[in-house]
Amino acid sequence: AGWTLPNILIDYLLRFEWTGETCQGYPIHFKPNFIPTPDSIIWNFDDQLAAGSLSNELSPTYAFQHPGVHEVKVDVWYPSGRYEHTSREIEINPSPQPDLGPDTLICRDASITLSASCEADFYSWSTGQFGVSSITVSDSGTYWVRGRFSDSGCEGYDTIYIGFHQPTIIDETNLQITPTTCNGASGSITGLTALGPTPYAFQWFDLSGNNYGTNIDATGLPAGQYQLTITDGNGCETVSDVYTIE
Repeated sequence: AGWTLPNILIDYLLRFEWTGETCQGYPIHFKPNFIPTPDSIIWNFDDQLAAGSLSNELSPTYAFQHPGVHEVKVDVWYPSGRYEHTSREIEINPSPQPDLGPDTLICRDASITLSASCEADFYSWSTGQFGVSSITVSDSGTYWVRGRFSDSGCEGYDTIYIGFHQPTIIDETNLQITPTTCNGASGSITGLTALGPTPYAFQWFDLSGNNYGTNIDATGLPAGQYQLTITDGNGCETVSDVYTIE
């Protein structure tokens, strides 16, 4: 029959312990067994000098930024003046590192493909889609993706906000429509103003799709119905009302 150390002795032999899932980016809580309570303490989590990888707290919580084996080192100073140095190794499993990129604006009626841009065994999205590393969306809002490694269960997470560009407004305050002469082509549509991000590209069409010019004013028009399409500095299109030349 084997024998076991009493728990209090195990606690004493293990100068510190930890709780939490040993995954990259997950919070791990370190519990010290230093008696009496130290005057001061320095923890070094051996995490390539990542922010917060040194701590003066008695019982710190730390999320490792890098996977692999880390030698957690602790320097302890007791009230009596006694000094102690101890260390233990902890192995941190890699977590998927999704990167959806920076928050982005798109044109209304446009779509954008979001890619997790990371290795993972399984993906899930805020839209309810799963098992795919990219999705296409066309609504504004905040989206998230979660990647998971099957063996360790370690997960990684990222979010992105997709918004809409402000649309260009077509101001008709000074609109002037001039009719054509009988069976001629002397009609015009002038005075429109575009209000939005520059530069603009203008394109006039009749309702059959024929091109009638690339200026904001349309001239030399026969009788018919016309629309102006404006492409603004964001690449977004705004289409005017239909104007009739009689």
